[in-house]
Amino acid sequence: MPSLVGSLGRTEGNRIINELTIGFLDAELRDRPRDLPGLFSRHGELSVCDGGE
Repeated sequence: MPSLVGSLGRTEGNRIINELTIGFLDAELRDRPRDLPGLFSRHGELSVCDGGE
């Protein structure tokens, strides 16, 4: 994922990680339903892996 390895500049990668982390934590810890796949897919290809794989 280019946005996480630095190709978007010094601050854009951090902004994306911050947005995704806050979205996930709000959904999980504060029980605020969100469209997490929609949030994540805006930033690139999304893959979901089952923990049992």
